[in-house]
Amino acid sequence: MQLGMRRARWIVTGECAPNVIKTSWRHELAGKPDREQIQKTLLSLAKPKMSPKDLLRETRKVHPEASKKDIVRAAFASLIAVADEDGEKALTLQEFALKERGADVE
Repeated sequence: MQLGMRRARWIVTGECAPNVIKTSWRHELAGKPDREQIQKTLLSLAKPKMSPKDLLRETRKVHPEASKKDIVRAAFASLIAVADEDGEKALTLQEFALKERGADVE
């Protein structure tokens, strides 16, 4: 039994804390790499019989700020875009995306 304990119900709105809300999402977006740029990089780097680790390593050289999760998401998007045009490149991207999506995020 909790005697004398009350739960406070607080709702913080943008009017009460405008700087906290604005800086938090702006800070996250400032370091986010552009997915389209990563897609272009993946499409230019992907070669037949290239290992997923090699593709990840080469992509990180170009986009060091990108997380593994960002690169994998861009790979899935690239896969969809290139599937009809270049089958071998699509298979390389598919292998990379499927292998790396379940791996531990670095």
